[in-house]
Amino acid sequence: MVALRYAPNMLSHGRFGFVVGRRISKLAVNRNLIRRRMREVVRRSHIVPGWDLLFIARPAALDATFSELRDGLIRVINQAHLNADHNETVQRANKT
Repeated sequence: MVALRYAPNMLSHGRFGFVVGRRISKLAVNRNLIRRRMREVVRRSHIVPGWDLLFIARPAALDATFSELRDGLIRVINQAHLNADHNETVQRANKT
């Protein structure tokens, strides 16, 4: 549903990009809806600062609900170990 590319940026804050290609939908309104939804999920997330993240929508994102898209984004962020909340939970679990 969503692919993630990331790289360190040596800054005190993160930067985010969202790609929804024309092959997802020829209608700009559909592409913009997906982009707005991805942006909102990232805005609500606690992502580790100092990284550039590029979220690339896949064709399945067109038919996904907001919650499905949110789950997909959170999953790829967690797989990259860039979710600050997830990292704290894992560290607490390892200490006990």
